[in-house]
Amino acid sequence: MKARRYKMLCAALLACGLLGAQASQAQGFTDLGPSQPTLSGLSASGGLIAGYSNTTHLYYTWTATRGLQTIGGYWLGGDADVSANGAWISGSALNAATGNTEAALYNVASGQWTTLGSLGTGLGGSASSAWGVSGDGRTVVGLAWVSGGLGHAMKWTASGGMVDLGSSVAGAGSRANDTSFDGGIVVGWQDSAAGARQGAFWRDGTETVLADGAGTVLGEASAISADGEWIVGRGLTRGAQSWRYNTTTGVTEYLGDFKNGGTFSFDLNGAVDVSADGSVILGIDRTASGPPTQGYGTIWVEGVGLMSLTDYAASRGVVLPAGTTLALPLAMSSDGSTLSGITNTGHAFTVSVTAVPEPASYALLLGGLGLVGFVSRRRASAR
Repeated sequence: MKARRYKMLCAALLACGLLGAQASQAQGFTDLGPSQPTLSGLSASGGLIAGYSNTTHLYYTWTATRGLQTIGGYWLGGDADVSANGAWISGSALNAATGNTEAALYNVASGQWTTLGSLGTGLGGSASSAWGVSGDGRTVVGLAWVSGGLGHAMKWTASGGMVDLGSSVAGAGSRANDTSFDGGIVVGWQDSAAGARQGAFWRDGTETVLADGAGTVLGEASAISADGEWIVGRGLTRGAQSWRYNTTTGVTEYLGDFKNGGTFSFDLNGAVDVSADGSVILGIDRTASGPPTQGYGTIWVEGVGLMSLTDYAASRGVVLPAGTTLALPLAMSSDGSTLSGITNTGHAFTVSVTAVPEPASYALLLGGLGLVGFVSRRRASAR
């Protein structure tokens, strides 16, 4: 399921020649080489990873046994995502009848794409695009063009077709990025009247703009836990921390700011994915300028706090090539044991670690090794 959302930042890093490089493996780490697709979605176990290329416009799957495989489709925006059991992949494909690409579902067993429709118009050859699929594979969410250059968050189900989720600001755009396992809660963003991306979620078709207990509006919502309890996302402004929001209590927890040994301070922070129970959150810290591969992947573990993803992987026994950092993580399996993204060298990667350890013992271990970049005493803001 999802992960997300700095994936579009890495599009400029990806060139053609997708199947030319051979993957190299170290303990727990697979380097797929340069010019590989954006690996943006994982099954619950991490056994199947899906991605897309902005140069070939095709979709791909990767497994440890079969490597990288082309599955067709036609990418003009959005993400590739995978249902929990690995049976369905969301993306986009060409509707020959209209000449536009549409959000689509790929049946892994049959090898067939099914286009999911539109909200009546298109832009630049695209009518709609998928950004996430529910864990049960029954719901697809994303963006559809409604008029001219205006796009709205959409939700598709087999029984209801494609539905416009709209925006609470007249004439403003919105997008859905992810959905809970059963499709009941959809998360994403809407533009404010001033054009800033505000975090939002839709439940039973009703939109809520995300804000903390002090009334501060949160930034783009990237992902939601499978049970629908935790939404994660990025700060609304530079320097603002990533966060997780509890849909039951309305409490927002800020996840901290990662500092690289106190030398560098990063001011674009964002969560990109969350584990099924909300206890592990994947993210990125980077400067406001420069390519995303100059940033640092982060991981937040409940009871431990925020730390460098590279250090975390090393502490779990993963052997990385000298000079390699996990700079741009993009997706994570439901239990947090498998990750995908792009290294500081621009190579696509997958990482497999053992199950996330118990917080108390792990915090002691990391403290002894000097690996914790930030141990959080989170500031909780009640509604």
